[in-house]
Amino acid sequence: LCANVRLRCIRQTTWSSNAKRESIHNLTASLFMETVNEIMDQISIKALYHGNVSSKDAQDAKDMILSIAKHLKGMPLKKHPKQLVSVTPFGKENRLCFPTVDPKDPNTAVEIYFQCGNDNMTDRVVVDVLMQIMDEPLYDELRTKDQFGYSVACASRWSFGVIGMSFRVTTTCKSAAEVCH
Repeated sequence: LCANVRLRCIRQTTWSSNAKRESIHNLTASLFMETVNEIMDQISIKALYHGNVSSKDAQDAKDMILSIAKHLKGMPLKKHPKQLVSVTPFGKENRLCFPTVDPKDPNTAVEIYFQCGNDNMTDRVVVDVLMQIMDEPLYDELRTKDQFGYSVACASRWSFGVIGMSFRVTTTCKSAAEVCH
């Protein structure tokens, strides 16, 4: 939920799970097929295959994706819609809180997100390294020593061309205010 809220805050055209569910409430098979046929020419595929893979494995993955999508004409890159992202305001007064659907649910999830600017290789590498360096001490301090909860992590984020840092805590024993403090 926290990640979904973060994305909805920085990109206003991201739809919630409830909005998606409502949009298909009266969907029929024929309407679904009609809609699919209308949008097939507007689909474009971007793939990122990373990790410890050989050039042959990467080529095989590319070939598999292209064979699955061979019926697509594809949209030229220059016709891709621009994905505008809001700048997140800074400060305590700019916090967003979303109450739980079930008031008896003891879980609290907090994500603190900082934008670091537009994507570029240097900043992305620096933020990735910084998050790797911070992850273990953050976990050790909040999860192990302070016993904040069952999930404590930090990670770099790349959201629609904007680099960011995310700090997440999920807990049943602390309030959102205690986590943020």
